[in-house]
Amino acid sequence: MEDKELERIMRRKMLEYMRRIEQQRKLEEEKRRLRERREQIIREVLTDNAYAYLSSLREKSRDLSEQIENVILYLVINGLISRKLEKIDLMYIERKLKGETSKIYIKTKEGTFSFEDFLRRKN
Repeated sequence: MEDKELERIMRRKMLEYMRRIEQQRKLEEEKRRLRERREQIIREVLTDNAYAYLSSLREKSRDLSEQIENVILYLVINGLISRKLEKIDLMYIERKLKGETSKIYIKTKEGTFSFEDFLRRKN
């Protein structure tokens, strides 16, 4: 009696374990398909030069490249892209995400100053 009950419990546990493994496998397969689709969409809207730049960013900063990819996907989903994006477009997105703004620097005998500091200094 105990052997049959123990066997039934073991069988139930094994089935639960196999079900979890199958669910995990399906989840991984779905993640892989989504990554592939995401990559395909990004590849379609970038020029070769821009894609190479994004690939180099992936190696340097995974988080930043994912943010840029999310911006690109947002633009695609909302129909805001009418042409292929160039490297300069990605650089612009990158600077915006980093919060960088363009600055003009002036070199003088006293040193190098941002344009803003230079104007303040003269007045």
